[in-house]
Amino acid sequence: MKYFDHDTEAHKDDKIMLLRREFGGAAVDAYWTLLEVIYRNETELKPKENPFGFLSVSMFLLVDEKQLLEWVEGMAKYGLLEVSKDSDGGITAISSERALDNIENYKARLKRNTINGNKGGRPRKTPAHDGRGENAKTQEKPNENPSETDDEPNGNRKKPKWLEKEKEKEKEKEKDITPKPPSAGFDECEADDGFAAFAKEALDMFNAETGSGVEYFDSFTFQRLRRAFDVGRTIADLRIVTIDKMREWENDPKMRRYIRPSTIFGDRFEEYLSVAKRHEHEEVAYDEYA
Repeated sequence: MKYFDHDTEAHKDDKIMLLRREFGGAAVDAYWTLLEVIYRNETELKPKENPFGFLSVSMFLLVDEKQLLEWVEGMAKYGLLEVSKDSDGGITAISSERALDNIENYKARLKRNTINGNKGGRPRKTPAHDGRGENAKTQEKPNENPSETDDEPNGNRKKPKWLEKEKEKEKEKEKDITPKPPSAGFDECEADDGFAAFAKEALDMFNAETGSGVEYFDSFTFQRLRRAFDVGRTIADLRIVTIDKMREWENDPKMRRYIRPSTIFGDRFEEYLSVAKRHEHEEVAYDEYA
């Protein structure tokens, strides 16, 4: 992609981690997908003017539009995207100021390169006899109208507007938002928030519904359960996902091995929950999975 300068440490960004903590990994996947659509179309995404475009994104992510809009609200809350709303509170536009700045700067560079190309390109530096020696080189004049991405005459590069705003937002943070590390043991849970009982009940429920003999959750699954607990998911939510995946995978030799806590309660839990609730509502005949 022409514009997408993806940071290899982006998954550790505070905003990404907060989005993942509240809504799960599927919401982070949705964020990158929406960002790519904005870059590809070179404009903001307008769900009401182009409902099919927004619907295609939700279909690609295997999530309903209502859930996707809820995630977009979260992305806006954490400053990952900007949204515009109508008088009824409906989202009319989804955009990224950073992405739009990158697109405009890229177009400006293309325009300058085209103009320079038509002029024959940048002139070569050649020795000049200007009284300072035979091999003295011509000096280039600084650009009189530098853009946001051009170097200034003193050699300093101007910072993009979005980067300056990001630093201002960082200064406004008043509390530590670093997530707590995961734990692999129930005895290490905070005793006063009910999570220990939730995790133990989740383990008993999983073994009862699947006929498994899982003795404990690994640290990965424990962290995902903590996230589900923090956003208000219940044992009933865990149970309908477990039952839905059991019906879908238990007769499939290739998928049966994925009937395990780390998969069912993993990064795609919110997606699985959305599908399971739809199956429950529509009373889908699970024979189609066979």
